[in-house]
Amino acid sequence: MKVARHATGDTPMNKSQSASPQANTSNGKGTAPTHIVYQVLDREGDKSAIWTRIGAAWSHNDGKGFNITLTALPVDGRLSVRVASEAKN
Repeated sequence: MKVARHATGDTPMNKSQSASPQANTSNGKGTAPTHIVYQVLDREGDKSAIWTRIGAAWSHNDGKGFNITLTALPVDGRLSVRVASEAKN
């Protein structure tokens, strides 16, 4: 029997943490993300903020959440999740 695990693989998920089939759209394999995740660092003065793409998100079919994959974990700044566009970044 396979045990579902958190993204870290450390601890098994309990029943309340497992998602229903209606809630998931994709684990990120084979489908384009619906949203892009950025780290935003505000700078002092009149300088514009620095936006760094650090991940992607796929909206759930029921519209009440996201599956998010990050390639970096920021320790400062903020996260911004934006709708993915057809244009390349």
